[in-house]
Amino acid sequence: MLSHVTEAENLGSLVESQCSAVAKILFSEIQKTKPRPNNLDIISTARSTCCKVSLKASLEEKYGVLPERLYLKAARLCSEHNIRVDWHQDGFICPKGCKAFKDPLLLSPLRPLPSGFLGHRSECSADPLDDKWEMDECHYIIDSHYLRPRFMHNAFVLCDDISFGQELVPVACVADDDLVDSDPHLAASCEVQNSRHSKPWESFTYVTKPLLDQSLALDTEQSLQLGCACPQLRCCPETCDHVYLFDNDYEDAKDIFGKPMRGRFPYDDKGRIILEEGYLVYECNDRCSCSKNCPNRVLQNGVRVKLEIYRTEKKGWAVRAGEAILRGTFVCEYIGEVLDEQEANKRRKRYGTEGCSYLYEIDAHINDMSRLIEGQARYVIDATKYGNVSRFINHSCSPNLENHQVLVESMDFQHAHIGLYANRDIALGEELTYDYRYELLPGEGYPCHCEASTCRGRLY
Repeated sequence: MLSHVTEAENLGSLVESQCSAVAKILFSEIQKTKPRPNNLDIISTARSTCCKVSLKASLEEKYGVLPERLYLKAARLCSEHNIRVDWHQDGFICPKGCKAFKDPLLLSPLRPLPSGFLGHRSECSADPLDDKWEMDECHYIIDSHYLRPRFMHNAFVLCDDISFGQELVPVACVADDDLVDSDPHLAASCEVQNSRHSKPWESFTYVTKPLLDQSLALDTEQSLQLGCACPQLRCCPETCDHVYLFDNDYEDAKDIFGKPMRGRFPYDDKGRIILEEGYLVYECNDRCSCSKNCPNRVLQNGVRVKLEIYRTEKKGWAVRAGEAILRGTFVCEYIGEVLDEQEANKRRKRYGTEGCSYLYEIDAHINDMSRLIEGQARYVIDATKYGNVSRFINHSCSPNLENHQVLVESMDFQHAHIGLYANRDIALGEELTYDYRYELLPGEGYPCHCEASTCRGRLY
């Protein structure tokens, strides 16, 4: 009873300026029911504005109170339509001297405190954990070190690490005993190590970053890149600009459990992807102030799980899990030369029909076609001469990996990374596969050897 009296007294003692501030907040909430500017409205204003302050003022004059970070969406839209703007960059000074107006009487938006908040320290304000502590925690959760000797007992190691130190986790190449006996090339390799046929790492150059072919003619320096303004070394979804941009692009996005993605990172607190397949992933980048341990940095940190390349009887070289992999875990990125469609067609003819297995068709793996800008060039990743462990991952009609396009260095679609993530729990020693989604050609095509119960019978 006493607390209610005190609360009433506090409300009664509000000065006029405080009442005015509350009224403005309520008024701003009412204004949210007004029509919002569509993309064309934003672009038409953004292309002629002098700065982000002027942009916001011009749009609010017509549409009422708008989100503080609307300029991020405007800058991204300008980039997609080849409209160059600089006012979104840090340190930009408006040539007309525009300055943001900050009403001293206007309070921050009111938000209810979460239950049990009092007496607990906010996770977002906490200092980042020590790197060594995080590493130890990861090992206790998923490390399969003690299972390794049992798994390697019947395999001959051809190469300890085909990346030769480029990956944080070595990628071994092995030959199982049963195949060594039946393959003379493998047998010779195991004895004298002189067979090129049995040394797959010698057929290409291992790289850990995509290589942009000159056919694309992309200006990487002018490509739009947005950094978040999070004050901590580990971003919080409530304040991260990349979450804000994603929410604007995909208002109805769901996670793998059917729950709304609004206000959430694409990854959970263990770094496993929860975003439903088909949506772009917006990761933090070099322009952000957060550290590499930020929960919104996963693909860019490279391979973190143990992988093994091994020889199969029907499908050539393949990749299997060197440890148990949980659902949503990032496995690797599909890396190679990024080509335009014209250059890719030339290479298809040069490689021949059987040499196309290292060409990754981006369009075939885009579920959200609305994300493509009209008239935007299509592109292909060629891992024939330059690539990583992903080039050895085989097709399956019932795969255990799924594909996500991830934006890191740029908001440009042609700079998107292709991440392969576990779509279910994967056992130690299980082959890793994804669906190539090749277009079926007239005739018999090429037989599929995935042996899945849902096998389509042919690869293309």
